[in-house]
Amino acid sequence: MSPVSRGKPSILETELKFAVESHDISRLVSHRSLVSIRPTIKALVSVYFDTPDHVLHEAGMSLRLRTSNDRTIQTLKLQAARSNGLFIREEYETELIGDKPDIDAIRKHFPSAIYKKLRQSLRPVFRIDVQRTEWLLQRKNNNISVTLDEGMVRIESGSEPICELEVELRRGKVKAVFELAREVVQTIPLRLEMASKADRGYLLLGGEAGHAVKASPVQLAENMTAAAAFHVIASACIRQFAVNATLLLNSPEPEPLHQMRVAIRRFRSLLSFHGALLPKRKLSVLRLETRRVFRTLGKIRDLDILIASLEHAGNSLPSTVTLLALREKREAAYAKVVAMLRSTRFCRRLIDLVAFIECGPLTRPKNCERSTLGAEKVKDGAIRILERRWRKLRKFDKISRLEPDQRHRFRIQSKKFRYACEFFGSLFVKQRDRYNGCLQAAESLQDTLGELTDIASMKRLLGRQHDKINRHAASAPRNREIEQALLVEAESQRTQLRKQKPFWIEC
Repeated sequence: MSPVSRGKPSILETELKFAVESHDISRLVSHRSLVSIRPTIKALVSVYFDTPDHVLHEAGMSLRLRTSNDRTIQTLKLQAARSNGLFIREEYETELIGDKPDIDAIRKHFPSAIYKKLRQSLRPVFRIDVQRTEWLLQRKNNNISVTLDEGMVRIESGSEPICELEVELRRGKVKAVFELAREVVQTIPLRLEMASKADRGYLLLGGEAGHAVKASPVQLAENMTAAAAFHVIASACIRQFAVNATLLLNSPEPEPLHQMRVAIRRFRSLLSFHGALLPKRKLSVLRLETRRVFRTLGKIRDLDILIASLEHAGNSLPSTVTLLALREKREAAYAKVVAMLRSTRFCRRLIDLVAFIECGPLTRPKNCERSTLGAEKVKDGAIRILERRWRKLRKFDKISRLEPDQRHRFRIQSKKFRYACEFFGSLFVKQRDRYNGCLQAAESLQDTLGELTDIASMKRLLGRQHDKINRHAASAPRNREIEQALLVEAESQRTQLRKQKPFWIEC
């Protein structure tokens, strides 16, 4: 319907979001940072709109009408250039009379094709009902809003509970948000949450609420500095890890855990590419912490591989007792991961990491100017990184001649090359065909090497078992045939990769 006022100038929404367990709410409201402040409490009803094919969501936008105290506010949110656990979004608000969106009030923010679709088929897609408790804090020159939302995401076929804490900067410096978050986490176990309420609604709507989230494409601009590119890529890695951590806590499935490990590998590769940008002490801490988490997750991954292998062993089926024992070990390892993810230590480390990325030394221009690498154009650094990874990959001999430890190192180099392609590929638009060829060849090779690694892991793990049937399964002729076939396939894929023309070299 007609608006009361046209859209306000863009608001830059800056916040940290945390998942809160319902049994910790009483501790939260009595926290020393909040207990002396009288909160405001109100009910919010938010209806999100989109087309049947979710054109807004695909474009990184969300459109909602939120009603509270007989007022209806239309809000359009656009993904800002950088985003991770610290949500940074452009926000446009319009007060309305009625219960239908006014897209003409925000028309300038839509490409013509999207605007046309919205005019034809905009409709409500899901609803979020929450009770909001909000505390307003003033610290020195910083104004901060602390908000607790308790409620439900609702679609026609189901619903999902929400219990979130948001720490939002209203005015001042970003680091104040992190300082307050650290104070709260010292006494209350929180978990950094990456999915927005809109994300939660779309996941539930698509039946994907429990599905693992793969790495999202990285988009870099040629005018970015290396430091800015590090920020964008690191943020994507953190988001992939945190979203899958939430999924793993809700259900102990193998795939979210696998994607958490992928996120860590990608981040560790990024550290190897841009390590010279970081303070040596910080780099050492990051490598140590990520290795610790990776190894903890790896214990479950090893058991997943072993259990799956034995379940599909055909005529060499393992004993029921052995499988039962392995599943019990898996449950125990999963319990340790859950304890780690819910721990105060882990949350504080993750907050520290996001704080370093968002307001650490790399975000200050003067520091980048002192570092030639930090201030250089990202494309120049990308070419150097890709060339180095390409040379390292081509040093290895035929795969069939490699010892297991050499094959493992070759696989690591192939991963790093693939990740470098994914990180920096958006900088080489004119060479898109060559980029696709290199990436596809690297992906195929990495997948086959992964299968070979799984077989080697299965042999190693089975060798520790006392069940003779299991040891027989590991050495069965059928398994040796599969391994040999994979070696031949990997060698063919390695040859195909070596034939690709480097996309980072302009012809």
